[in-house]
Amino acid sequence: MTARGRRIVGWVLGVALGLLGLGLLTVYLLLRPERFTAYLQSRAQAAGLDLELAYPAIPTLLPHPAIQLQGLTLSAPGASQPILVADHGEVELPWLALFQHHAGIAWLELDAPRVDIDALQTWIHDLPAETFAQAHSLPRIDAGISIFHGSLVGHRQQPWLDDLNINAGALHPGRLFHLDMAGTLADARPFNLQLEMLPAVGRHGISLQQMQWRLDYDRRVHTHLQGRLEWLGGRDLSLQLAGQVQRPDKPEARLQLQMLPAATGRPLQFELHYDGSDGQADLLLPPDQMLQWWSLLKTNTVTPSLSLPDWQGHLRADQLDIGDTHLEGLQIDAEPAMSSSAPPPAASTGRQP
Repeated sequence: MTARGRRIVGWVLGVALGLLGLGLLTVYLLLRPERFTAYLQSRAQAAGLDLELAYPAIPTLLPHPAIQLQGLTLSAPGASQPILVADHGEVELPWLALFQHHAGIAWLELDAPRVDIDALQTWIHDLPAETFAQAHSLPRIDAGISIFHGSLVGHRQQPWLDDLNINAGALHPGRLFHLDMAGTLADARPFNLQLEMLPAVGRHGISLQQMQWRLDYDRRVHTHLQGRLEWLGGRDLSLQLAGQVQRPDKPEARLQLQMLPAATGRPLQFELHYDGSDGQADLLLPPDQMLQWWSLLKTNTVTPSLSLPDWQGHLRADQLDIGDTHLEGLQIDAEPAMSSSAPPPAASTGRQP
């Protein structure tokens, strides 16, 4: 190669390296990952949560502006157990966010997140309603959300839901929101949930209107519910859902669910009404006690001091499957003042084949 050729090659390489360095500098200056990390942390703080990253955020510009997040932890201040832990996350940003102070979100993706239902429940119940009413808002996501291989765990990290894959559309107050969820229960039975709702933010809280639930369980039980939900913070939660349940070779059954917000001297209460050819139920349940009781049963930590939740109503079921336990001819009548130390009603039990 001649001296002139070497000079041309050197000049081309120098320009290429310069452009590469300029591009990397542009990415850093435009994206400024610490700005978007601070934005995400501020959004979490507005909800009474702490967001931590195991490693500094990594910016990328192509094929779209994005921030790579490694080792996410979302927890309530001072809590011993985080609400959410994820190995990896990606926040895709709109191009305008590069040149504006406000950092919006175009797409959110989480890989292998784990949600602790006990920690989540504690945070919700400890969140003051008056604080929520002043700072509540819904995050705006322009394109959608994807979650891969997630899990929901309860007491002592026992799995409730596993292999969760969630795909959701854009999230905007006042616009219909669509969500598809698929996974398995603790007994490895598959389920699929399709949810449609209209989120809205009012003066005092968040409401989900025009809710449509379509749940398929074990590929043979199909549930369709319609209703609404309102949350004003803490235990001030109300829910109304009603619809039908379809089982193989059985007439359609009616199902109604209602959540009554906590009031002075009364905890949060959950009403369930079921009317079908295979059974009837009219139950008033305390969800806090039910979740704790069920978690203890799942972890095999049953002790003589374990008591039934303080619930009331009646239940009659020809057959009932709870996990890998099969019940037949079940009938329960619980008085309003039922003693928490009363023994459970008799029922024939056995393992499913």
